[in-house]
Amino acid sequence: MNKNLIIGLIVIGIILIVGGAWYLLPAQQPPAKSVRNISGCPSPGMPSGLLKIAQQNGYFAKNGLNVMLNIKDYPTANLGVQGVLDGKLEFTNINEYTAAQQMFRTSHLRIICSIGESETNTLVARRDKGIDRLEDLEGKRVGVNRGSQSEYFLYRFFTLNGLSLKNITMVNLKNPDMPDAIVKGDIDVAMIQEPYSYEIKQRLGNNAISWSPQLGQKSTYVIAVNDTFAKTNPEIISGFLASLLEAERYVNEHNDEAKKLIQKEYGYDDSYMADQWNKQYLAIRLPQSLVTSMDDEARFMIRYNLVNATTIPHYIDYIDSGYLRELKPNSVTIIG
Repeated sequence: MNKNLIIGLIVIGIILIVGGAWYLLPAQQPPAKSVRNISGCPSPGMPSGLLKIAQQNGYFAKNGLNVMLNIKDYPTANLGVQGVLDGKLEFTNINEYTAAQQMFRTSHLRIICSIGESETNTLVARRDKGIDRLEDLEGKRVGVNRGSQSEYFLYRFFTLNGLSLKNITMVNLKNPDMPDAIVKGDIDVAMIQEPYSYEIKQRLGNNAISWSPQLGQKSTYVIAVNDTFAKTNPEIISGFLASLLEAERYVNEHNDEAKKLIQKEYGYDDSYMADQWNKQYLAIRLPQSLVTSMDDEARFMIRYNLVNATTIPHYIDYIDSGYLRELKPNSVTIIG
């Protein structure tokens, strides 16, 4: 056989082999994972830390999700809930008091996990108003955001310490307005959440005296979704929770790095982080204490006519534990 012919056949064979392999290569590659866009409203500050970590570290993207966190258009917890109910948001991050309150008026909200717990409500008073002991709080003007969890903790703190709310003057103020109010002397005491209580203590200096009014009952921050969305998008719910569980592992295994990430995200200074970091418990779970707290808070709302109802909702019916139980069974301790 002619030498040139042999070489030509070899070249043609190589081309066919390489070309065939190139043609078959795309078929051997896994199909690109589709990306689902979802949006939600985080709670302000550190309780939403796991959402920030999951976003910044790419855990959402790893699970095929593009998660947009929007607090600008939903600056209050109730607006975030309404966004979920209207289908404008896929989820919202609220404390359990807001969830308990909203479930008096809607049956379409579902809790899929808790994302963090904290004791960041503080009772701060001015010493120059004659306040050195708990008993001195009576007869004073107390700033509090009426109808909020802060009012519930004020009620609980007074009751457990044998004090009476009838002996104080409650002044209805939003948290951001209280630092100026107490510094100017418009109120004597502020029942307030972080970071505003920290600001008050910094501005009053040695003139400030404070108590931790939650007395062991933590504020539990939950992820709430629309029940229709949960039923029709189980793969999104599972991917979302898997991302948050990965963020939880990151906090447990890289605590200092997680602390720095959250500090940078919110622009907190070193002093504030040192004061607050250990007051946070960032974890994905569904504890029995969540239901207990919601029941207690619902009774408070009914007693003080904060809701138009006489019986509390059966909150177990509003908690969808199946998704988290499948991913991390021991993180679900709810009974009933």
